Amino acid sequence: MSQPDAINPWRGERALVLSGMTFTLAATMDTVARLFTAFGATTLADLGERIMARSPAEVQKGLAVFLGDAGAADAMRLAEGFDGLTRIAAALVGAVSGLTPDEEDAAKKAEAARAQDAKRAALDLIAAAMARRSSDEFPSPNG
Repeated sequence: MSQPDAINPWRGERALVLSGMTFTLAATMDTVARLFTAFGATTLADLGERIMARSPAEVQKGLAVFLGDAGAADAMRLAEGFDGLTRIAAALVGAVSGLTPDEEDAAKKAEAARAQDAKRAALDLIAAAMARRSSDEFPSPNG
């Protein structure tokens, strides 16, 4: 545990505050590799999805990589329900991503915009194909 002002998000550190207690999660290449192994993940996106599923057992497993089994158990006792699980999961993902919270928000918004653009493009292609098929099946009387 440490003081929140000692946290450096550029070094992959996150402060996790649960019931007034501050835990520091500091990602190193070793902790990242151990997280991938613990979760059976093959990509960063896969790891993030597994953590953000917020299964209590999975979240505790992730915390144990950073805090050890006893530290993870202590943090879980302080988690205060689903809100606590969400804060833990966000801290785990944030530590691994190496992005600041503002950068994480911007990345999420950009990803959502890209997904929306892809969906729009797919719908446009479907509409064009349907229009083309409709004109092939029902030709205009003029030509």
